[in-house]
Amino acid sequence: MAHHCTPMMSDTPRESLLLQELATLREINQALQAQIAMLMDANKGLTARIEQITQENVVLRLKVDAMARKLFVRSSEKLDAAQLQMVFDALQDPLQEQDAAKKPAASDCVPDASEAEAAPAPTGNGRKKKRSLDELIAGLPVTEVLIDPEEVKADPEAWSCIGAEETKLIDYTPGRFLCQKLVRRKYVHKEARHLPPITAALHTLQDRYIATPRLLAHTAASHFELHLPYYRIAQMYARLGMPIERQTLGGWMGMVHEASGLIIEQIKRDVFADGYVQGDETPVKYQDPERDGV
Repeated sequence: MAHHCTPMMSDTPRESLLLQELATLREINQALQAQIAMLMDANKGLTARIEQITQENVVLRLKVDAMARKLFVRSSEKLDAAQLQMVFDALQDPLQEQDAAKKPAASDCVPDASEAEAAPAPTGNGRKKKRSLDELIAGLPVTEVLIDPEEVKADPEAWSCIGAEETKLIDYTPGRFLCQKLVRRKYVHKEARHLPPITAALHTLQDRYIATPRLLAHTAASHFELHLPYYRIAQMYARLGMPIERQTLGGWMGMVHEASGLIIEQIKRDVFADGYVQGDETPVKYQDPERDGV
Protein backbone atom coordinates (compact mmCIF):
# COMPACT_ATOMS: atom_id res chain seq x y z
CA MET A 1 0.00 0.00 0.00
CA ALA A 2 1.53 3.19 -1.10
CA HIS A 3 1.75 6.27 1.12
CA HIS A 4 1.74 9.76 -0.41
CA CYS A 5 3.67 12.57 1.47
CA THR A 6 2.43 16.14 1.21
CA PRO A 7 5.29 18.65 0.65
CA MET A 8 5.82 20.99 3.68
CA MET A 9 5.80 24.77 3.07
CA SER A 10 8.84 26.65 4.39
CA ASP A 11 7.15 29.88 5.67
CA THR A 12 3.63 31.06 5.94
CA PRO A 13 2.75 34.71 5.21
CA ARG A 14 2.12 35.38 8.91
CA GLU A 15 5.52 34.05 9.93
CA SER A 16 7.20 36.29 7.37
CA LEU A 17 5.34 39.28 8.72
CA LEU A 18 6.40 38.49 12.28
CA LEU A 19 10.02 38.15 11.26
CA GLN A 20 9.93 41.53 9.57
CA GLU A 21 8.37 43.15 12.67
CA LEU A 22 11.04 41.53 14.86
CA ALA A 23 13.85 42.92 12.72
CA THR A 24 12.25 46.38 12.81
CA LEU A 25 11.93 46.24 16.60
CA ARG A 26 15.57 45.26 16.92
CA GLU A 27 16.64 48.25 14.84
CA ILE A 28 14.45 50.55 16.96
CA ASN A 29 15.92 49.04 20.13
CA GLN A 30 19.46 49.66 18.93
CA ALA A 31 18.61 53.26 18.04
CA LEU A 32 17.04 53.82 21.47
CA GLN A 33 20.08 52.35 23.20
CA ALA A 34 22.33 54.71 21.24
CA GLN A 35 20.15 57.67 22.24
CA ILE A 36 20.22 56.57 25.91
CA ALA A 37 24.02 56.37 25.81
CA MET A 38 24.19 59.87 24.31
CA LEU A 39 21.82 61.21 26.98
CA MET A 40 23.87 59.60 29.75
CA ASP A 41 27.06 61.23 28.42
CA ALA A 42 25.30 64.57 28.19
CA ASN A 43 23.94 64.11 31.71
CA LYS A 44 27.46 63.49 33.04
CA GLY A 45 28.72 66.68 31.41
CA LEU A 46 25.72 68.62 32.71
CA THR A 47 26.28 67.31 36.26
CA ALA A 48 29.95 68.31 36.13
CA ARG A 49 28.98 71.76 34.85
CA ILE A 50 26.41 72.17 37.64
CA GLU A 51 29.04 71.26 40.25
CA GLN A 52 31.48 73.72 38.68
CA ILE A 53 28.89 76.52 38.71
CA THR A 54 28.02 75.71 42.34
CA GLN A 55 31.66 75.93 43.37
CA GLU A 56 32.13 79.17 41.47
CA ASN A 57 29.05 80.53 43.22
CA VAL A 58 30.54 79.62 46.63
CA VAL A 59 33.81 81.35 45.72
CA LEU A 60 31.98 84.50 44.61
CA ARG A 61 29.93 84.53 47.80
CA LEU A 62 33.10 84.28 49.88
CA LYS A 63 34.69 87.12 47.94
CA VAL A 64 31.62 89.32 48.43
CA ASP A 65 31.53 88.45 52.12
CA ALA A 66 35.23 89.26 52.51
CA MET A 67 34.75 92.60 50.74
CA ALA A 68 31.76 93.44 52.97
CA ARG A 69 33.75 92.57 56.08
CA LYS A 70 36.64 94.71 54.87
CA LEU A 71 34.37 97.69 54.30
CA PHE A 72 31.88 97.52 57.16
CA VAL A 73 33.25 95.29 59.95
CA ARG A 74 35.82 96.15 62.59
CA SER A 75 39.37 94.96 62.02
CA SER A 76 39.17 92.52 64.93
CA GLU A 77 36.23 90.68 63.23
CA LYS A 78 37.52 90.56 59.67
CA LEU A 79 37.74 87.24 57.84
CA ASP A 80 41.14 85.66 58.10
CA ALA A 81 42.99 85.99 54.80
CA ALA A 82 44.76 82.66 55.31
CA GLN A 83 41.48 80.84 55.89
CA LEU A 84 39.95 82.49 52.81
CA GLN A 85 42.95 81.46 50.68
CA MET A 86 42.65 77.88 51.92
CA VAL A 87 38.98 77.82 50.89
CA PHE A 88 39.84 79.18 47.44
CA ASP A 89 42.57 76.58 46.98
CA ALA A 90 40.25 73.78 48.08
CA LEU A 91 37.56 74.89 45.65
CA GLN A 92 39.93 75.44 42.76
CA ASP A 93 41.57 72.00 43.04
CA PRO A 94 38.53 70.08 41.65
CA LEU A 95 38.23 72.62 38.82
CA GLN A 96 41.88 72.23 37.93
CA GLU A 97 41.55 68.44 37.98
CA GLN A 98 38.61 68.63 35.57
CA ASP A 99 40.51 70.94 33.22
CA ALA A 100 43.55 68.68 33.37
CA ALA A 101 41.41 65.65 32.55
CA LYS A 102 40.03 67.40 29.47
CA LYS A 103 43.50 68.40 28.20
CA PRO A 104 45.74 65.73 26.60
CA ALA A 105 48.70 64.73 28.73
CA ALA A 106 52.07 66.00 27.50
CA SER A 107 55.47 65.57 29.12
CA ASP A 108 56.98 68.72 27.58
CA CYS A 109 54.20 71.13 28.51
CA VAL A 110 55.22 74.31 30.34
CA PRO A 111 53.25 75.17 33.50
CA ASP A 112 51.43 78.44 33.79
CA ALA A 113 53.51 81.27 35.22
CA SER A 114 50.86 82.04 37.80
CA GLU A 115 51.02 78.44 39.04
CA ALA A 116 54.81 78.23 38.94
CA GLU A 117 55.30 81.47 40.85
CA ALA A 118 52.42 81.13 43.31
CA ALA A 119 53.49 81.99 46.81
CA PRO A 120 52.39 79.79 49.72
CA ALA A 121 49.42 80.97 51.72
CA PRO A 122 50.34 83.09 54.70
CA THR A 123 50.15 81.41 58.06
CA GLY A 124 48.48 82.83 61.13
CA ASN A 125 45.82 85.50 61.29
CA GLY A 126 48.04 88.39 60.25
CA ARG A 127 47.92 90.08 63.63
CA LYS A 128 50.98 91.30 65.41
CA LYS A 129 51.99 89.21 68.38
CA LYS A 130 51.91 91.26 71.53
CA ARG A 131 55.25 91.17 73.29
CA SER A 132 55.47 90.30 76.95
CA LEU A 133 57.23 92.48 79.51
CA ASP A 134 60.21 90.11 79.65
CA GLU A 135 60.59 90.36 75.87
CA LEU A 136 60.41 94.16 75.97
CA ILE A 137 63.04 94.60 78.68
CA ALA A 138 65.39 91.86 77.46
CA GLY A 139 68.87 93.33 77.16
CA LEU A 140 68.09 96.59 78.95
CA PRO A 141 70.38 97.76 81.76
CA VAL A 142 68.81 97.19 85.17
CA THR A 143 68.78 99.58 88.10
CA GLU A 144 67.61 98.24 91.44
CA VAL A 145 65.65 100.26 93.96
CA LEU A 146 65.42 98.77 97.46
CA ILE A 147 62.15 99.47 99.23
CA ASP A 148 61.97 98.49 102.92
CA PRO A 149 59.03 98.89 105.30
CA GLU A 150 59.06 101.83 107.66
CA GLU A 151 59.18 99.47 110.65
CA VAL A 152 62.44 97.98 109.39
CA LYS A 153 63.93 101.40 108.72
CA ALA A 154 63.13 102.45 112.29
CA ASP A 155 64.84 99.40 113.86
CA PRO A 156 66.88 97.40 111.32
CA GLU A 157 68.60 95.23 113.95
CA ALA A 158 65.30 93.75 115.08
CA TRP A 159 64.40 92.31 111.70
CA SER A 160 65.70 89.48 109.54
CA CYS A 161 65.34 89.46 105.77
CA ILE A 162 63.84 86.19 104.50
CA GLY A 163 63.31 87.04 100.84
CA ALA A 164 62.13 89.71 98.45
CA GLU A 165 59.44 90.47 95.91
CA GLU A 166 60.58 91.95 92.61
CA THR A 167 58.56 94.17 90.29
CA LYS A 168 60.03 95.08 86.91
CA LEU A 169 59.07 98.36 85.25
CA ILE A 170 60.11 100.07 82.03
CA ASP A 171 62.10 103.18 82.87
CA TYR A 172 63.26 106.02 80.64
CA THR A 173 66.02 108.56 80.82
CA PRO A 174 66.65 111.06 77.99
CA GLY A 175 67.94 109.04 75.06
CA ARG A 176 67.64 105.49 76.40
CA PHE A 177 65.38 103.01 78.13
CA LEU A 178 66.19 101.16 81.32
CA CYS A 179 64.67 98.41 83.37
CA GLN A 180 63.91 99.46 86.91
CA LYS A 181 63.58 96.55 89.32
CA LEU A 182 61.81 97.32 92.57
CA VAL A 183 63.01 94.90 95.23
CA ARG A 184 60.66 94.75 98.21
CA ARG A 185 62.37 92.61 100.80
CA LYS A 186 60.37 90.52 103.23
CA TYR A 187 61.13 90.71 106.95
CA VAL A 188 60.11 88.79 110.04
CA HIS A 189 60.64 90.05 113.56
CA LYS A 190 63.40 88.17 115.31
CA GLU A 191 61.39 87.90 118.50
CA ALA A 192 58.10 87.07 116.79
CA ARG A 193 58.89 84.72 113.94
CA HIS A 194 55.45 83.15 114.19
CA LEU A 195 53.88 86.32 112.81
CA PRO A 196 53.46 86.80 109.03
CA PRO A 197 56.34 88.58 107.30
CA ILE A 198 55.98 92.22 106.35
CA THR A 199 56.70 93.79 102.96
CA ALA A 200 56.60 97.39 101.87
CA ALA A 201 53.52 98.37 99.89
CA LEU A 202 53.84 98.70 96.13
CA HIS A 203 52.41 102.07 95.12
CA THR A 204 51.37 101.87 91.46
CA LEU A 205 48.59 103.45 89.45
CA GLN A 206 46.99 100.16 88.40
CA ASP A 207 47.60 96.43 88.37
CA ARG A 208 49.98 95.19 85.67
CA TYR A 209 51.69 98.54 85.83
CA ILE A 210 54.88 98.41 83.73
CA ALA A 211 55.99 102.06 83.36
CA THR A 212 57.82 104.26 85.85
CA PRO A 213 56.53 107.77 86.64
CA ARG A 214 59.49 109.17 84.70
CA LEU A 215 58.42 107.36 81.52
CA LEU A 216 54.80 108.42 82.04
CA ALA A 217 55.89 112.04 82.50
CA HIS A 218 57.97 111.93 79.32
CA THR A 219 55.06 110.44 77.34
CA ALA A 220 52.60 113.00 78.71
CA ALA A 221 54.94 115.89 77.94
CA SER A 222 55.54 114.60 74.41
CA HIS A 223 51.83 114.25 73.73
CA PHE A 224 50.26 117.21 75.51
CA GLU A 225 53.08 119.76 75.51
CA LEU A 226 54.88 118.93 72.25
CA HIS A 227 51.59 117.84 70.58
CA LEU A 228 53.06 114.60 69.24
CA PRO A 229 50.45 111.99 68.32
CA TYR A 230 50.73 108.59 69.90
CA TYR A 231 51.88 106.87 66.72
CA ARG A 232 54.86 109.24 66.46
CA ILE A 233 55.74 108.67 70.10
CA ALA A 234 55.53 104.91 69.44
CA GLN A 235 57.86 105.28 66.44
CA MET A 236 60.29 107.35 68.52
CA TYR A 237 60.34 104.71 71.27
CA ALA A 238 60.75 101.92 68.70
CA ARG A 239 63.85 103.61 67.28
CA LEU A 240 65.29 103.53 70.79
CA GLY A 241 64.66 99.79 71.01
CA MET A 242 61.36 99.81 72.91
CA PRO A 243 58.40 98.89 70.64
CA ILE A 244 55.34 100.06 72.56
CA GLU A 245 51.96 100.12 70.86
CA ARG A 246 50.09 103.41 70.71
CA GLN A 247 47.07 101.76 72.37
CA THR A 248 49.31 101.10 75.38
CA LEU A 249 50.44 104.73 75.41
CA GLY A 250 46.82 105.88 75.36
CA GLY A 251 46.03 103.58 78.28
CA TRP A 252 48.97 105.00 80.22
CA MET A 253 47.68 108.55 79.72
CA GLY A 254 44.28 107.44 80.98
CA MET A 255 45.93 106.21 84.18
CA VAL A 256 47.85 109.50 84.48
CA HIS A 257 44.63 111.47 84.11
CA GLU A 258 42.93 109.51 86.86
CA ALA A 259 45.95 109.81 89.16
CA SER A 260 46.25 113.56 88.50
CA GLY A 261 42.61 114.36 89.18
CA LEU A 262 43.30 116.40 92.32
CA ILE A 263 45.99 118.43 90.58
CA ILE A 264 43.74 119.12 87.59
CA GLU A 265 40.92 120.33 89.84
CA GLN A 266 43.30 122.61 91.73
CA ILE A 267 44.55 124.12 88.46
CA LYS A 268 40.94 124.80 87.43
CA ARG A 269 40.24 126.53 90.73
CA ASP A 270 43.36 128.68 90.36
CA VAL A 271 42.52 129.62 86.76
CA PHE A 272 38.91 130.61 87.50
CA ALA A 273 39.56 132.12 90.93
CA ASP A 274 39.47 135.78 89.76
CA GLY A 275 36.40 135.39 87.59
CA TYR A 276 38.28 136.56 84.49
CA VAL A 277 40.17 134.27 82.16
CA GLN A 278 42.39 135.85 79.53
CA GLY A 279 42.49 134.07 76.22
CA ASP A 280 44.05 134.53 72.84
CA GLU A 281 43.17 138.05 71.68
CA THR A 282 44.32 137.71 68.09
CA PRO A 283 41.67 139.54 65.99
CA VAL A 284 39.83 137.59 63.33
CA LYS A 285 37.71 139.48 60.79
CA TYR A 286 34.75 137.21 60.43
CA GLN A 287 32.53 140.22 59.46
CA ASP A 288 33.84 142.86 57.06
CA PRO A 289 31.55 145.93 56.82
CA GLU A 290 33.37 147.11 53.67
CA ARG A 291 32.13 144.11 51.71
CA ASP A 292 28.54 143.99 50.52
CA GLY A 293 26.48 141.16 51.86
CA VAL A 294 28.92 140.25 54.64
